Amino acid sequence: MTTPALNPHDSISQLVTSSHLSAAPSCLLWSVGRGGDKDLIAMGTESGDVQVYSTSQSRIVHTKKVSGKVLSLCWGQDNSLYIGTEAGSVHILHLGDGEDEMVSDPSLHNPVHCLAVHGGTLAIASRNIVLWDLKSKTSKTLSGHSSPVTSLHFDASGTLLFSR
Repeated sequence: MTTPALNPHDSISQLVTSSHLSAAPSCLLWSVGRGGDKDLIAMGTESGDVQVYSTSQSRIVHTKKVSGKVLSLCWGQDNSLYIGTEAGSVHILHLGDGEDEMVSDPSLHNPVHCLAVHGGTLAIASRNIVLWDLKSKTSKTLSGHSSPVTSLHFDASGTLLFSR
């Protein structure tokens, strides 16, 4: 089966309803000026598929299958895509070499509603926020939200994390 080419002038609605999707989209992330590709669109689906499209190349450049609905996507500074699932797992897809890894921690058994990354720290949110050190594989949990966190963002220096 061949994947249909994408025209950079197609609208987002045309992309998300194209025949190459296996399930309804659950999240979408656009990036301008990432690495060798000028425009990338990452899309997660309810069935756990992640596809990364290059609008400059008019084609799918990466695919990944995860277990469970994809709830969140976040670009890393190292040309990586962070993927959060309803099942509580976080996957890292390294776009440069196509390799992927899974971040695993007992505290991540809740749906991953949003992600933010700065330097070597990954913030993972459900009702609590887990700060995951990507090098040492250790974590710290921040609590205090009375409902699921819907938005995370590090400031430019990486010293402040904003959540909502």
